[in-house]
Amino acid sequence: MNEKYLIPLSVVIAGIIIGGALFFGLSNQQQVVQAPANNNAQAQAPQNQNPDIKKVSDATDHIFGNKNADLFVVEYSDIECPFCKRYHDNVLTRLKEEYKGNDRISFVFRHFPLDAPFTRELHPTATEAAVATECVAQLGGDEKFFEYISALFGDTTTAQARDAELLAKFSTHAESVGINKTAFENCFASDDQTKVAADFQDGQRGGVQGTPTVFMQQADGTTFLAVADYNVLKQAIDVFLAGN
Repeated sequence: MNEKYLIPLSVVIAGIIIGGALFFGLSNQQQVVQAPANNNAQAQAPQNQNPDIKKVSDATDHIFGNKNADLFVVEYSDIECPFCKRYHDNVLTRLKEEYKGNDRISFVFRHFPLDAPFTRELHPTATEAAVATECVAQLGGDEKFFEYISALFGDTTTAQARDAELLAKFSTHAESVGINKTAFENCFASDDQTKVAADFQDGQRGGVQGTPTVFMQQADGTTFLAVADYNVLKQAIDVFLAGN
């Protein structure tokens, strides 16, 4: 079977197993979308039928796993989004554990803060949180970046904090993953949103409208809109790995 049909087919199979929660738009054999579970914009999937997101690159992306993998699970996320926390805790963490040591599958985090322009400004500290993660990446690399993401998702109080209190929380979590507090705070003070803005704009081009939005991308750049569901993603990954 042509590898370009493996991921959509596997997601259809998984959706049938789950039953009723999904509908399938296989335009050009490259799209699988999730029916909105409720009226919250954060749960909505992109409407773009041909996902136009950039190809995963070690030079511009945060990659958990082999940077030259055959398949990437690409997440557009907002640190303050409760749906993203649920995906992180209940889906992504399980998948990372299950496929650790498998160099053919890796996971990518991209920013889509919902306080950025043209969104509904749902999370007023989301961009600040994203900038904080970029400082950790700058100072400690991707390993520390992903540790820090987990630390922030584990703290549900940052969304209510502002200014000095917010910085104190960010700094505390940075120290907890081994980042120098002074270096972190100097970086955070620069408020460099370049990487965050680039991710956000790329997501918009690809039709991202809410978080979390998940794509599966093959090494050649072929991209499929996926579903932020453990069973669906695992089925897609397993079928891809078995067929290539």
